[in-house]
Amino acid sequence: MFAESGDFQSGLDAVQSERYLEAINLLEKFCQQCQNNSQTNCKEYIQAQMGLVKAYHHTGEQAKAIALCQQLAAIQNPQIQAWVQRVLPSLSAK
Repeated sequence: MFAESGDFQSGLDAVQSERYLEAINLLEKFCQQCQNNSQTNCKEYIQAQMGLVKAYHHTGEQAKAIALCQQLAAIQNPQIQAWVQRVLPSLSAK
């Protein structure tokens, strides 16, 4: 794993602790590193994006949250599909 896993774990911790702006900063940085290293299929990248959806939602960035959620919907994984189907309606509701 080339990307900075410290940003990944700290970002997820920040989401859990409801420090959403900090989470966005860390997880965006982590995702950018994954993209730069063509590591967008790794589990951590997808988890980071799921964390970003939650963080964007809680900071009022609905358009970003919805767009990212729709990107995740394209991933052929039953667990991710189920998560998107659970989360997307609540994002669109606001």
